Amino acid sequence: GIPQGLQLALARRDDAVRSDTVVMYNLGYFQLKATAPALWTLSLIGRGASIFHISRHRELSRDFNDDRDYNGDAGATEVAVSVVSLLGDVRYRLTVERNAGMEDAALINEMDENGDDGISNGGGGKEAAVSETADGGRKDSQEDGGGWRSAASRAFRNLGGGKGDEEHEEESTETVHVFSVKETVHVFSVASGHLYERFLRIMMLSASRSTSVHVKFWLLGNYLSPLFKRTLPAFAAAHDFSYELVAYQWPPWLRSQSEKQRTIWGYKVLFLDVLFPLDVERIIFVDSDQVVRGDLHELYTLEMPNGEPYAYTPFCDSRKEVEGYRFWKSGYWHNTLRGKPYHISALYLVDLTRFRAVAAGDRLRVTYQQLSSDPGSLSNLDQDLPNVMNNARGVPIFSLPQHWLWCESWCSDDDKPAAKTIDLCNNPMTKEPKLDSAKRIIPEWTSLDHDQRTTVLDVLRNLSNIDSGDIKGTTSAAASDGGGERGERGERDEL
Repeated sequence: GIPQGLQLALARRDDAVRSDTVVMYNLGYFQLKATAPALWTLSLIGRGASIFHISRHRELSRDFNDDRDYNGDAGATEVAVSVVSLLGDVRYRLTVERNAGMEDAALINEMDENGDDGISNGGGGKEAAVSETADGGRKDSQEDGGGWRSAASRAFRNLGGGKGDEEHEEESTETVHVFSVKETVHVFSVASGHLYERFLRIMMLSASRSTSVHVKFWLLGNYLSPLFKRTLPAFAAAHDFSYELVAYQWPPWLRSQSEKQRTIWGYKVLFLDVLFPLDVERIIFVDSDQVVRGDLHELYTLEMPNGEPYAYTPFCDSRKEVEGYRFWKSGYWHNTLRGKPYHISALYLVDLTRFRAVAAGDRLRVTYQQLSSDPGSLSNLDQDLPNVMNNARGVPIFSLPQHWLWCESWCSDDDKPAAKTIDLCNNPMTKEPKLDSAKRIIPEWTSLDHDQRTTVLDVLRNLSNIDSGDIKGTTSAAASDGGGERGERGERDEL
Protein backbone atom coordinates (compact mmCIF):
# COMPACT_ATOMS: atom_id res chain seq x y z
CA GLY A 1 0.00 0.00 0.00
CA ILE A 2 0.95 3.65 -0.36
CA PRO A 3 2.01 5.46 2.85
CA GLN A 4 -0.59 8.19 2.87
CA GLY A 5 0.73 11.49 4.19
CA LEU A 6 4.41 10.60 3.90
CA GLN A 7 6.53 13.76 3.76
CA LEU A 8 9.70 14.12 1.69
CA ALA A 9 12.34 16.82 1.36
CA LEU A 10 15.01 17.53 -1.25
CA ALA A 11 17.96 19.56 0.05
CA ARG A 12 21.42 20.62 -1.03
CA ARG A 13 24.23 19.17 0.99
CA ASP A 14 26.20 22.40 1.01
CA ASP A 15 23.50 24.90 2.00
CA ALA A 16 19.94 25.31 3.28
CA VAL A 17 18.14 25.27 -0.09
CA ARG A 18 15.27 22.86 0.28
CA SER A 19 11.90 21.88 -1.13
CA ASP A 20 9.41 19.55 0.57
CA THR A 21 6.17 17.83 -0.30
CA VAL A 22 3.57 15.25 0.65
CA VAL A 23 3.39 12.01 -1.31
CA MET A 24 0.08 11.83 -3.17
CA TYR A 25 -2.06 8.83 -2.41
CA ASN A 26 -2.83 8.95 -6.14
CA LEU A 27 -0.34 6.33 -7.37
CA GLY A 28 2.28 7.30 -4.79
CA TYR A 29 3.35 10.27 -6.89
CA PHE A 30 5.62 13.04 -5.66
CA GLN A 31 7.32 16.02 -7.23
CA LEU A 32 10.16 18.13 -5.79
CA LYS A 33 12.01 21.17 -7.07
CA ALA A 34 15.77 21.30 -7.60
CA THR A 35 17.28 24.70 -8.32
CA ALA A 36 20.58 23.56 -9.87
CA PRO A 37 22.32 20.44 -11.18
CA ALA A 38 24.11 19.03 -8.16
CA LEU A 39 24.19 16.23 -5.63
CA TRP A 40 21.07 16.54 -3.49
CA THR A 41 19.74 14.66 -0.49
CA LEU A 42 16.26 13.13 -0.66
CA SER A 43 14.98 12.37 2.83
CA LEU A 44 11.98 11.30 4.84
CA ILE A 45 10.86 14.08 7.17
CA GLY A 46 8.21 14.60 9.82
CA ARG A 47 6.60 11.67 11.62
CA GLY A 48 7.33 9.39 8.67
CA ALA A 49 11.07 9.51 9.38
CA SER A 50 10.51 7.65 12.67
CA ILE A 51 8.04 5.12 11.24
CA PHE A 52 9.64 4.24 7.90
CA HIS A 53 13.07 3.77 6.39
CA ILE A 54 14.13 3.73 2.75
CA SER A 55 14.87 0.14 1.86
CA ARG A 56 15.51 0.64 -1.86
CA HIS A 57 15.73 3.49 -4.32
CA ARG A 58 16.58 3.92 -7.96
CA GLU A 59 16.67 6.54 -10.66
CA LEU A 60 14.27 5.48 -13.36
CA SER A 61 15.09 5.38 -17.01
CA ARG A 62 12.62 6.80 -19.49
CA ASP A 63 11.25 3.28 -19.77
CA PHE A 64 8.97 3.30 -16.73
CA ASN A 65 8.65 -0.49 -16.87
CA ASP A 66 12.38 -1.10 -16.54
CA ASP A 67 12.75 -3.82 -13.91
CA ARG A 68 16.43 -3.45 -13.07
CA ASP A 69 17.39 -3.83 -9.42
CA TYR A 70 17.23 -0.84 -7.09
CA ASN A 71 20.42 0.65 -5.74
CA GLY A 72 21.06 1.90 -2.24
CA ASP A 73 21.40 0.83 1.37
CA ALA A 74 18.58 -0.50 3.50
CA GLY A 75 17.62 1.23 6.73
CA ALA A 76 18.31 4.81 5.66
CA THR A 77 16.02 7.83 6.04
CA GLU A 78 17.87 9.73 3.32
CA VAL A 79 19.58 8.97 0.03
CA ALA A 80 21.81 10.91 -2.33
CA VAL A 81 20.18 12.05 -5.55
CA SER A 82 22.21 13.25 -8.53
CA VAL A 83 20.34 15.95 -10.44
CA VAL A 84 21.89 16.40 -13.86
CA SER A 85 19.00 18.18 -15.60
CA LEU A 86 16.44 20.85 -14.72
CA LEU A 87 14.03 19.77 -17.47
CA GLY A 88 11.84 17.77 -15.11
CA ASP A 89 13.03 14.42 -16.45
CA VAL A 90 14.85 13.15 -13.34
CA ARG A 91 12.65 10.40 -11.92
CA TYR A 92 13.22 8.36 -8.77
CA ARG A 93 11.43 5.44 -7.20
CA LEU A 94 11.58 4.91 -3.46
CA THR A 95 10.56 1.82 -1.55
CA VAL A 96 9.94 2.35 2.15
CA GLU A 97 9.40 -0.21 4.90
CA ARG A 98 8.14 0.18 8.43
CA ASN A 99 10.66 0.14 11.23
CA ALA A 100 10.55 -2.62 13.82
CA GLY A 101 7.89 -1.86 16.41
CA MET A 102 6.13 0.62 14.09
CA GLU A 103 3.92 -1.87 12.27
CA ASP A 104 0.72 -0.26 13.56
CA ALA A 105 1.93 3.32 14.01
CA ALA A 106 -0.28 5.97 12.42
CA LEU A 107 1.44 8.30 9.99
CA ILE A 108 -1.25 10.96 10.36
CA ASN A 109 -2.59 11.53 13.86
CA GLU A 110 -5.64 13.54 12.86
CA MET A 111 -8.96 11.69 12.82
CA ASP A 112 -11.25 11.97 9.87
CA GLU A 113 -14.84 13.09 10.31
CA ASN A 114 -15.99 9.52 11.08
CA GLY A 115 -13.60 9.27 14.00
CA ASP A 116 -11.56 6.67 12.08
CA ASP A 117 -7.86 6.90 11.55
CA GLY A 118 -8.22 4.81 8.41
CA ILE A 119 -6.66 7.62 6.44
CA SER A 120 -3.62 7.63 8.65
CA ASN A 121 -2.17 4.14 8.58
CA GLY A 122 0.08 4.75 5.62
CA GLY A 123 -1.34 1.83 3.69
CA GLY A 124 -0.85 -0.68 6.50
CA GLY A 125 1.41 -2.96 4.46
CA LYS A 126 4.86 -4.20 5.34
CA GLU A 127 6.33 -2.53 2.31
CA ALA A 128 5.17 0.55 0.45
CA ALA A 129 6.64 2.43 -2.46
CA VAL A 130 6.40 6.03 -3.53
CA SER A 131 7.49 7.33 -6.87
CA GLU A 132 7.73 10.45 -8.98
CA THR A 133 6.40 8.53 -11.95
CA ALA A 134 3.00 7.28 -13.05
CA ASP A 135 3.52 3.75 -14.36
CA GLY A 136 6.60 3.13 -12.23
CA GLY A 137 4.73 4.09 -9.07
CA ARG A 138 1.74 1.98 -10.08
CA LYS A 139 3.77 -1.15 -10.44
CA ASP A 140 5.56 -1.19 -7.10
CA SER A 141 3.31 0.86 -4.84
CA GLN A 142 0.13 -1.16 -5.20
CA GLU A 143 0.18 -4.78 -4.24
CA ASP A 144 -2.99 -5.57 -6.15
CA GLY A 145 -1.73 -3.85 -9.31
CA GLY A 146 -5.11 -2.20 -9.85
CA GLY A 147 -3.83 1.12 -11.17
CA TRP A 148 -5.82 4.35 -11.00
CA ARG A 149 -9.25 2.84 -10.27
CA SER A 150 -7.88 0.69 -7.47
CA ALA A 151 -6.14 3.69 -5.93
CA ALA A 152 -9.33 5.73 -6.29
CA SER A 153 -11.39 3.01 -4.65
CA ARG A 154 -9.02 2.71 -1.71
CA ALA A 155 -8.81 6.48 -1.40
CA PHE A 156 -12.56 6.80 -0.98
CA ARG A 157 -12.69 3.87 1.44
CA ASN A 158 -9.89 5.35 3.52
CA LEU A 159 -11.16 8.91 3.25
CA GLY A 160 -14.38 8.49 5.17
CA GLY A 161 -16.42 7.18 2.26
CA GLY A 162 -17.92 4.18 3.99
CA LYS A 163 -21.25 5.75 4.92
CA GLY A 164 -23.92 7.47 2.94
CA ASP A 165 -24.15 11.25 3.10
CA GLU A 166 -27.48 11.32 4.89
CA GLU A 167 -26.33 9.05 7.71
CA HIS A 168 -23.01 10.80 8.11
CA GLU A 169 -24.35 14.34 8.09
CA GLU A 170 -26.67 13.60 10.99
CA GLU A 171 -23.69 12.88 13.22
CA SER A 172 -22.36 15.64 15.44
CA THR A 173 -18.74 16.36 16.19
CA GLU A 174 -16.90 18.27 18.88
CA THR A 175 -13.67 18.45 16.88
CA VAL A 176 -12.17 21.93 16.54
CA HIS A 177 -8.92 22.33 14.64
CA VAL A 178 -6.86 24.90 16.51
CA PHE A 179 -4.83 27.19 14.28
CA SER A 180 -1.64 28.81 15.58
CA VAL A 181 -1.69 32.50 14.70
CA LYS A 182 1.43 33.87 13.04
CA GLU A 183 2.22 37.38 11.94
CA THR A 184 2.19 36.73 8.20
CA VAL A 185 -0.87 36.23 6.04
CA HIS A 186 -0.20 33.98 3.04
CA VAL A 187 -2.14 34.77 -0.16
CA PHE A 188 -2.26 32.68 -3.33
CA SER A 189 -3.22 34.08 -6.74
CA VAL A 190 -2.92 33.40 -10.47
CA ALA A 191 -2.80 35.61 -13.56
CA SER A 192 -2.04 35.44 -17.27
CA GLY A 193 -1.80 38.27 -19.79
CA HIS A 194 -1.05 41.98 -19.32
CA LEU A 195 -4.56 42.94 -18.24
CA TYR A 196 -4.73 40.37 -15.47
CA GLU A 197 -1.18 41.14 -14.37
CA ARG A 198 -2.33 44.74 -14.04
CA PHE A 199 -5.31 43.57 -11.97
CA LEU A 200 -2.97 41.38 -9.91
CA ARG A 201 -0.73 44.30 -8.95
CA ILE A 202 -3.81 46.27 -7.88
CA MET A 203 -5.06 43.34 -5.81
CA MET A 204 -1.68 43.00 -4.10
CA LEU A 205 -1.61 46.71 -3.29
CA SER A 206 -5.12 46.67 -1.80
CA ALA A 207 -4.52 43.45 0.16
CA SER A 208 -1.21 44.55 1.67
CA ARG A 209 -2.58 47.99 2.58
CA SER A 210 -5.78 46.65 4.13
CA THR A 211 -4.21 43.85 6.18
CA SER A 212 -2.92 44.54 9.67
CA VAL A 213 0.08 42.20 9.42
CA HIS A 214 2.65 41.39 6.77
CA VAL A 215 1.37 39.72 3.61
CA LYS A 216 3.27 37.18 1.55
CA PHE A 217 1.93 36.42 -1.92
CA TRP A 218 2.39 33.03 -3.55
CA LEU A 219 1.96 33.45 -7.30
CA LEU A 220 1.67 30.69 -9.86
CA GLY A 221 4.74 31.39 -11.97
CA ASN A 222 3.84 29.12 -14.89
CA TYR A 223 1.95 31.81 -16.81
CA LEU A 224 3.37 35.14 -15.61
CA SER A 225 5.19 37.19 -18.24
CA PRO A 226 8.99 37.59 -17.99
CA LEU A 227 8.60 41.33 -17.60
CA PHE A 228 6.15 40.96 -14.72
CA LYS A 229 8.59 38.64 -12.97
CA ARG A 230 11.46 41.06 -13.55
CA THR A 231 9.63 44.04 -12.05
CA LEU A 232 8.12 42.09 -9.15
CA PRO A 233 11.07 42.26 -6.69
CA ALA A 234 11.26 46.06 -6.76
CA PHE A 235 7.46 46.37 -6.81
CA ALA A 236 7.20 44.21 -3.67
CA ALA A 237 9.95 46.18 -1.91
CA ALA A 238 8.26 49.48 -2.75
CA HIS A 239 4.97 48.35 -1.20
CA ASP A 240 6.28 46.34 1.74
CA PHE A 241 5.07 42.84 0.94
CA SER A 242 6.93 39.65 0.12
CA TYR A 243 6.29 37.03 -2.51
CA GLU A 244 7.34 33.69 -3.88
CA LEU A 245 6.67 32.11 -7.25
CA VAL A 246 5.38 28.55 -7.23
CA ALA A 247 5.33 26.11 -10.11
CA TYR A 248 4.14 22.57 -10.59
CA GLN A 249 4.32 20.22 -13.55
CA TRP A 250 0.95 18.73 -14.36
CA PRO A 251 1.30 15.01 -13.43
CA PRO A 252 1.42 12.80 -16.53
CA TRP A 253 -1.23 10.43 -15.17
CA LEU A 254 -3.78 13.18 -14.42
CA ARG A 255 -6.04 14.13 -17.32
CA SER A 256 -4.83 17.44 -18.73
CA GLN A 257 -6.81 20.35 -20.15
CA SER A 258 -6.34 21.56 -23.72
CA GLU A 259 -7.15 25.24 -22.98
CA LYS A 260 -4.72 27.36 -20.96
CA GLN A 261 -7.58 29.03 -19.11
CA ARG A 262 -8.94 25.71 -17.88
CA THR A 263 -5.45 24.49 -16.98
CA ILE A 264 -5.03 27.52 -14.73
CA TRP A 265 -8.40 26.78 -13.13
CA GLY A 266 -7.08 23.29 -12.43
CA TYR A 267 -4.02 24.70 -10.69
CA LYS A 268 -6.32 26.68 -8.40
CA VAL A 269 -7.82 23.58 -6.82
CA LEU A 270 -6.06 20.31 -7.75
CA PHE A 271 -2.62 20.81 -6.16
CA LEU A 272 -3.26 22.84 -3.01
CA ASP A 273 -1.67 20.13 -0.86
CA VAL A 274 1.61 20.14 -2.78
CA LEU A 275 2.07 23.66 -4.19
CA PHE A 276 3.31 25.26 -0.98
CA PRO A 277 6.00 24.44 1.61
CA LEU A 278 4.80 22.23 4.45
CA ASP A 279 5.38 24.96 7.03
CA VAL A 280 2.71 27.16 5.44
CA GLU A 281 -0.25 26.30 7.67
CA ARG A 282 -2.94 28.31 5.91
CA ILE A 283 -3.41 30.24 2.70
CA ILE A 284 -6.08 32.50 1.20
CA PHE A 285 -6.78 32.43 -2.51
CA VAL A 286 -7.72 35.86 -3.88
CA ASP A 287 -8.64 36.35 -7.53
CA SER A 288 -6.39 38.77 -9.36
CA ASP A 289 -9.29 41.07 -10.30
CA GLN A 290 -10.40 41.65 -6.71
CA VAL A 291 -9.91 44.72 -4.55
CA VAL A 292 -9.47 43.96 -0.87
CA ARG A 293 -11.05 46.33 1.64
CA GLY A 294 -11.07 44.25 4.82
CA ASP A 295 -8.29 42.90 7.01
CA LEU A 296 -7.29 39.52 5.59
CA HIS A 297 -5.78 38.61 8.97
CA GLU A 298 -9.34 38.32 10.25
CA LEU A 299 -10.13 35.75 7.55
CA TYR A 300 -6.77 34.01 7.94
CA THR A 301 -7.39 33.27 11.63
CA LEU A 302 -11.05 32.32 11.25
CA GLU A 303 -11.99 29.00 12.87
CA MET A 304 -13.80 26.32 10.91
CA PRO A 305 -15.52 24.64 13.87
CA ASN A 306 -16.35 21.27 12.28
CA GLY A 307 -12.91 20.59 10.88
CA GLU A 308 -13.60 21.65 7.29
CA PRO A 309 -10.35 21.96 5.34
CA TYR A 310 -11.41 25.08 3.44
CA ALA A 311 -13.96 27.89 3.40
CA TYR A 312 -15.69 29.59 0.47
CA THR A 313 -18.25 32.38 0.15
CA PRO A 314 -21.68 31.40 -1.20
CA PHE A 315 -22.99 33.22 -4.25
CA CYS A 316 -25.07 36.25 -3.32
CA ASP A 317 -28.82 35.86 -3.55
CA SER A 318 -29.78 39.51 -3.07
CA ARG A 319 -29.79 40.99 -6.61
CA LYS A 320 -33.17 39.85 -7.83
CA GLU A 321 -32.93 40.98 -11.46
CA VAL A 322 -30.45 38.18 -12.22
CA GLU A 323 -32.56 35.45 -10.62
CA GLY A 324 -32.96 33.70 -13.97
CA TYR A 325 -29.18 33.29 -14.23
CA ARG A 326 -28.81 31.43 -10.92
CA PHE A 327 -28.24 28.06 -12.56
CA TRP A 328 -27.59 26.29 -9.25
CA LYS A 329 -31.24 26.61 -8.22
CA SER A 330 -32.51 24.09 -10.75
CA GLY A 331 -31.60 20.91 -12.62
CA TYR A 332 -28.34 19.10 -11.90
CA TRP A 333 -27.02 21.55 -9.34
CA HIS A 334 -30.30 21.73 -7.42
CA ASN A 335 -30.26 17.94 -7.08
CA THR A 336 -26.54 17.78 -6.29
CA LEU A 337 -26.44 20.53 -3.66
CA ARG A 338 -29.54 19.31 -1.80
CA GLY A 339 -30.17 22.63 -0.13
CA LYS A 340 -26.54 23.64 0.33
CA PRO A 341 -25.33 26.91 -1.20
CA TYR A 342 -23.30 27.07 -4.41
CA HIS A 343 -19.97 28.73 -3.57
CA ILE A 344 -17.91 31.15 -5.63
CA SER A 345 -14.23 30.32 -6.23
CA ALA A 346 -12.93 33.91 -6.31
CA LEU A 347 -11.95 33.89 -2.62
CA TYR A 348 -11.33 30.98 -0.30
CA LEU A 349 -9.39 30.08 2.83
CA VAL A 350 -7.51 26.78 2.99
CA ASP A 351 -6.34 25.22 6.25
CA LEU A 352 -3.43 23.39 4.64
CA THR A 353 -2.64 21.36 7.76
CA ARG A 354 -6.15 19.96 7.88
CA PHE A 355 -6.38 19.75 4.07
CA ARG A 356 -3.35 17.44 3.99
CA ALA A 357 -4.41 15.46 7.07
CA VAL A 358 -7.71 14.40 5.50
CA ALA A 359 -6.11 13.89 2.07
CA ALA A 360 -8.44 16.45 0.51
CA GLY A 361 -6.14 16.88 -2.48
CA ASP A 362 -6.29 13.17 -3.24
CA ARG A 363 -10.09 13.21 -3.02
CA LEU A 364 -10.36 16.16 -5.39
CA ARG A 365 -7.99 14.59 -7.91
CA VAL A 366 -9.89 11.27 -7.85
CA THR A 367 -13.20 13.00 -8.57
CA TYR A 368 -11.64 15.30 -11.17
CA GLN A 369 -10.19 12.31 -13.01
CA GLN A 370 -13.59 10.65 -13.09
CA LEU A 371 -15.68 13.70 -14.07
CA SER A 372 -13.24 15.18 -16.58
CA SER A 373 -13.62 12.14 -18.81
CA ASP A 374 -16.86 13.81 -19.91
CA PRO A 375 -15.99 16.95 -21.95
CA GLY A 376 -19.28 18.52 -20.89
CA SER A 377 -18.54 18.17 -17.19
CA LEU A 378 -16.86 20.72 -14.91
CA SER A 379 -17.52 23.68 -17.21
CA ASN A 380 -16.30 25.96 -14.40
CA LEU A 381 -13.59 23.57 -13.21
CA ASP A 382 -12.19 25.41 -10.19
CA GLN A 383 -15.69 26.23 -8.96
CA ASP A 384 -17.72 23.17 -9.92
CA LEU A 385 -15.30 20.62 -8.46
CA PRO A 386 -15.32 21.93 -4.85
CA ASN A 387 -19.09 22.37 -4.97
CA VAL A 388 -19.78 18.87 -6.27
CA MET A 389 -17.46 17.51 -3.54
CA ASN A 390 -19.18 19.47 -0.75
CA ASN A 391 -20.48 16.48 1.20
CA ALA A 392 -19.43 14.14 3.98
CA ARG A 393 -17.80 11.67 1.59
CA GLY A 394 -15.95 14.39 -0.29
CA VAL A 395 -14.40 17.62 0.98
CA PRO A 396 -16.87 19.64 3.10
CA ILE A 397 -16.90 23.43 2.66
CA PHE A 398 -17.30 25.91 5.49
CA SER A 399 -19.47 28.77 4.23
CA LEU A 400 -17.98 32.20 4.90
CA PRO A 401 -20.18 35.14 5.88
CA GLN A 402 -21.50 36.90 2.79
CA HIS A 403 -19.63 40.13 3.47
CA TRP A 404 -16.31 38.49 2.60
CA LEU A 405 -17.06 38.75 -1.11
CA TRP A 406 -19.32 41.19 -2.94
CA CYS A 407 -19.80 41.46 -6.68
CA GLU A 408 -22.30 43.67 -8.40
CA SER A 409 -23.57 40.96 -10.72
CA TRP A 410 -25.10 38.89 -7.90
CA CYS A 411 -25.17 41.09 -4.78
CA SER A 412 -27.45 44.03 -4.06
CA ASP A 413 -26.20 47.59 -3.66
CA ASP A 414 -27.39 47.54 -0.04
CA ASP A 415 -24.77 44.87 0.76
CA LYS A 416 -21.84 46.76 -0.75
CA PRO A 417 -20.85 49.00 2.22
CA ALA A 418 -20.09 45.94 4.37
CA ALA A 419 -17.98 44.22 1.68
CA LYS A 420 -14.48 43.13 2.70
CA THR A 421 -13.53 42.28 -0.90
CA ILE A 422 -15.04 43.36 -4.21
CA ASP A 423 -14.77 41.00 -7.17
CA LEU A 424 -15.24 42.03 -10.80
CA CYS A 425 -17.66 39.23 -11.68
CA ASN A 426 -18.85 39.19 -15.26
CA ASN A 427 -22.38 40.52 -15.49
CA PRO A 428 -24.47 37.90 -17.32
CA MET A 429 -26.91 40.60 -18.44
CA THR A 430 -24.65 43.45 -19.62
CA LYS A 431 -21.29 41.76 -20.43
CA GLU A 432 -19.59 45.00 -19.40
CA PRO A 433 -15.78 44.96 -19.92
CA LYS A 434 -13.84 44.58 -16.69
CA LEU A 435 -11.86 47.80 -16.96
CA ASP A 436 -15.06 49.77 -17.36
CA SER A 437 -16.78 48.03 -14.47
CA ALA A 438 -13.69 48.40 -12.22
CA LYS A 439 -13.66 52.19 -12.62
CA ARG A 440 -17.42 52.44 -12.15
CA ILE A 441 -17.91 50.03 -9.25
CA ILE A 442 -14.79 50.58 -7.11
CA PRO A 443 -14.04 54.24 -6.25
CA GLU A 444 -10.48 53.51 -5.10
CA TRP A 445 -9.60 51.45 -8.17
CA THR A 446 -8.35 54.43 -10.22
CA SER A 447 -6.03 55.52 -7.41
CA LEU A 448 -4.70 51.99 -6.94
CA ASP A 449 -4.15 51.69 -10.69
CA HIS A 450 -2.24 54.97 -10.68
CA ASP A 451 -0.04 53.78 -7.82
CA GLN A 452 0.83 50.46 -9.45
CA ARG A 453 1.51 52.11 -12.80
CA THR A 454 3.75 54.76 -11.24
CA THR A 455 5.75 52.12 -9.39
CA VAL A 456 6.18 49.93 -12.46
CA LEU A 457 7.33 52.93 -14.53
CA ASP A 458 9.88 53.81 -11.86
CA VAL A 459 11.14 50.24 -11.77
CA LEU A 460 11.42 50.02 -15.53
CA ARG A 461 13.32 53.29 -15.76
CA ASN A 462 15.92 51.72 -13.49
CA LEU A 463 16.30 48.73 -15.74
CA SER A 464 18.63 50.09 -18.38
CA ASN A 465 17.99 47.33 -20.93
CA ILE A 466 14.18 47.79 -21.03
CA ASP A 467 12.99 50.14 -23.76
CA SER A 468 9.99 52.49 -23.75
CA GLY A 469 7.90 50.12 -25.84
CA ASP A 470 8.09 47.52 -23.06
CA ILE A 471 7.07 50.14 -20.52
CA LYS A 472 3.95 51.02 -22.47
CA GLY A 473 3.05 47.40 -23.10
CA THR A 474 3.44 46.44 -19.46
CA THR A 475 1.53 49.25 -17.81
CA SER A 476 -1.50 49.60 -20.04
CA ALA A 477 -4.01 47.11 -21.36
CA ALA A 478 -7.15 47.56 -23.42
CA ALA A 479 -10.42 46.04 -22.37
CA SER A 480 -10.13 43.68 -25.31
CA ASP A 481 -7.21 41.97 -23.51
CA GLY A 482 -9.70 40.37 -21.16
CA GLY A 483 -8.92 36.81 -22.22
CA GLY A 484 -6.44 36.56 -19.36
CA GLU A 485 -6.56 33.73 -16.92
CA ARG A 486 -10.35 33.70 -16.70
CA GLY A 487 -11.47 35.53 -19.82
CA GLU A 488 -14.84 37.06 -20.65
CA ARG A 489 -16.49 33.88 -21.79
CA GLY A 490 -20.19 33.59 -21.23
CA GLU A 491 -20.12 30.09 -19.73
CA ARG A 492 -18.08 31.29 -16.76
CA ASP A 493 -20.91 32.11 -14.36
CA GLU A 494 -18.59 33.21 -11.58
CA LEU A 495 -17.22 36.14 -13.54
